[in-house]
Amino acid sequence: GAVSLCQPTAVYEATAAGSPDLTRWRVYLHLTDADDPAVTVIGGFAEFTVINIPANVDLAETLSPSPFAQLFLGGELSPDIAAACLDEEVFNVIAVEHIYVDPALRGNTLGPWLVTDIVSRMADSIAGLLAIRPTPANTTPPQAHESQHVAYWRAALNITTEADGFLFAHTAFTGIANAARGLRGVRDDFIAIDIAELDTRMRNADPELWPITNLIDAGHT
Repeated sequence: GAVSLCQPTAVYEATAAGSPDLTRWRVYLHLTDADDPAVTVIGGFAEFTVINIPANVDLAETLSPSPFAQLFLGGELSPDIAAACLDEEVFNVIAVEHIYVDPALRGNTLGPWLVTDIVSRMADSIAGLLAIRPTPANTTPPQAHESQHVAYWRAALNITTEADGFLFAHTAFTGIANAARGLRGVRDDFIAIDIAELDTRMRNADPELWPITNLIDAGHT
């Protein structure tokens, strides 16, 4: 059988506070069973850090070993990155380190939708900076694969600024806000999930399996 999922929502959880100027978060992607609104499943997550600038700590040291550590010098954004962002003032940086959407849900722009939700909730509305690394730091895909990741996120989030393998969107400009408006329709979409295929993945211990399998626990067998 199949089930339709809809109405994605973002549920936030603070995971660690390195200092008052640096907080790590995880946000979960929740979706609702269209036929049984009492059933909610988790279809993915994103991990990110909110960094306030100027900070009273050495951000590079506090963020280490995150690849985002290289964006900072002392308690400030590094001059090279600041210049790449057209020298606009930055009060806080939203560093999105990891985004995961269950394979059964991919192709529905849920990842970009989740990132725009993070920005709307966490970034300073006029002096915030989204920093995102399109390719996970612990992988070394072929250059073509990496380019596809960069191209996808650039297009999905309407991002034009790129430096040192990172993409940047400043809230002083309209790019990310326009992307968020274009993604509003994601809330109205219905995504069909094949329960038998999901059950097969669970039985085969699919390493990409995420708790979307709660659908099976809810009795959709």
